[in-house]
Amino acid sequence: MSRHEILVNVFTQLRNAGFVFNKGDFASKLKYNSSYVSSAFSGSRPANLSDKFFRRILTTFPVVSETYLMTGCGEVLRGQGTPYFSGILPFAPVEGVPQSILEGLLAEQEVLHRRLNQIDQMLARLTGSYTVERKRAC
Repeated sequence: MSRHEILVNVFTQLRNAGFVFNKGDFASKLKYNSSYVSSAFSGSRPANLSDKFFRRILTTFPVVSETYLMTGCGEVLRGQGTPYFSGILPFAPVEGVPQSILEGLLAEQEVLHRRLNQIDQMLARLTGSYTVERKRAC
């Protein structure tokens, strides 16, 4: 998958999840000039699809999967495939708080749970009760 396709997919998922409204909003949140981002989307300046640009996406939108952004494999947004991204929250939304914000917080919670599981695995390895788990290729 090309960097251009990855960028388009990431933007589309961020927009669908309510993190950005349009390409101008995306550029603004990244603190990039809108013409720079526009040329990255159009493919007219492949140099705009730099590692620095992609790292900025990761720091601005931590819900974006680093693996997907760098390889094009896996989930675009962390926590996709969970009830949090299905549009159905496990509790009633708080009045006045957009559902997209609640979904973002729940996605972050999922990331923290994964990190805690990684720490548990490291502790198990250090204490001798570690079992090998093989990761699937994308």
